[in-house]
Amino acid sequence: MSQRVLITGASGFIGTNLAAHYLAQGAQVMNFDKAPPKNEAHKALWRHGDLRDREALAAAFRDFKPDLVLHAGARADIAGKLLSDYTSNTDGTRNLVDVATQTPSVRKVVNFSTMLVCRLGYQPTHDEDYRPNNAYGVSKVEGERIFRTANAPFAWSIVRPTSIWGPWFGSPYRAFFAMVCRGLYVHPRGRGSQRNYGYIGNVVKQIATIAESEQANRGTFYVGDYAPIDVRDWGNEIAAQCGRPPIRELPSFLFSMGAAAGDMLQKLGWADPPLSSRRFNNLLTMAIFDMSATQALCPELPYDMKGGVAETLAWMKTQRRDA
Repeated sequence: MSQRVLITGASGFIGTNLAAHYLAQGAQVMNFDKAPPKNEAHKALWRHGDLRDREALAAAFRDFKPDLVLHAGARADIAGKLLSDYTSNTDGTRNLVDVATQTPSVRKVVNFSTMLVCRLGYQPTHDEDYRPNNAYGVSKVEGERIFRTANAPFAWSIVRPTSIWGPWFGSPYRAFFAMVCRGLYVHPRGRGSQRNYGYIGNVVKQIATIAESEQANRGTFYVGDYAPIDVRDWGNEIAAQCGRPPIRELPSFLFSMGAAAGDMLQKLGWADPPLSSRRFNNLLTMAIFDMSATQALCPELPYDMKGGVAETLAWMKTQRRDA
């Protein structure tokens, strides 16, 4: 009997890639999501539904009878100001755990959290050392706690994706690729930061490994590339593969001025200016995570940065835009 995999949020970036992976493995896949699939080839997998609608979710579980559930569905932006803006992540996760508990076929649930359960730059000392600095991060902390306190009859694991990129991605990294390929990206001179970015092909392998590992039960795992990279090195690799010269660098004070101008534009009503203090600070903040638990389960990853960039640029060309 083939594996039956229900993925909440499989219309999103990571979910789209997970659906493709499990289909290639011969699994039967259901995508429970409010939004239609990004990938037209996945339309037959889609079941329209909202995680906050418990009855609709329960009906999907009853009809599909999954044995593996990948809970990637969420509101994932940071625009919300209050925890109540993220009921998909709190009430939706509570419904998911409740419905999975009532579904005898479910043997494992993987809950997708986020690296933003701690502010960028903070190094947690244990799995429940939380330091969120926005409502989205708070909502994901609540989602983790729902799993940790549930008396669930199934095995579960929590994954925290880092800064993930690759085919089917969106903002901000798709825009970064596009700007580099058009020769428009500039970087603060002499400034850089190391970060555990993650190519989606590597992250899919990590998640699939965690989903099948008995050792991963009730564990928390960061998923992303093991070797940190500097955004300048990443940008220069993209530029080289696009046939562009190395990315240009300008004095940092110009970026500080641009960030201040962006902050002012936000106050005047522009929700997402190209540069703001938050974006500038994020660019320069190190984000290195303890990947040892993940690496112990999945020691070898299929892609290095160069290979990931090549596959991403090839995919962008199929979309007939960006590159």
